[in-house]
Amino acid sequence: MPTGGRAGELLASAERRAAVARARSAHETSCAERHTALADKAPTETLRDVHARVAALHRATAACHLTAARLQDDYVSRLTTWTHQRDTPQPLFMVGVAAACGTGSVALTWSAPPRTSWPWPPPTNRRAPPWSWSS
Repeated sequence: MPTGGRAGELLASAERRAAVARARSAHETSCAERHTALADKAPTETLRDVHARVAALHRATAACHLTAARLQDDYVSRLTTWTHQRDTPQPLFMVGVAAACGTGSVALTWSAPPRTSWPWPPPTNRRAPPWSWSS
C-alpha cells in the first residue's frame, strides 16, 4: 500500500491531466462545429472543401484528446484501487495504454534528426530563416 502523499500526488496529477484532455477535446469540438458552419455558408466550393477538411482535422484531434482523457480516467481508477491494497506494485500508465490497444505491452519510441541535420541542406525555394546558416 502506498504512502498517502505519493498516492495523492499521482491521483491528483492524473485527474488534472484527464480534465485538461477533456477541455482540449471540447475546444476542438467547438472549432470543428465552427468550421462546419463556415463550410455550410462558404460562397465557393473551394472554401467549402477547405472548411470541411479543417473541421475533420479538429474532430480527429478532439477524438485523440478524448482518448487521452479516458486513458487518464482509467489510470485514476487503477491508482485508486492500488491505494486500498497492501503490498501490490504501483500501476503503470502504459499498462492501460496496452490494454486499450488490445495487447499485453506497448513501447514508445521518439526520434528526431540531430539538430545539425535540419534544415540542411537549406531549402532553395524560399528565403532562409534569420537564425540559420550564419557565416
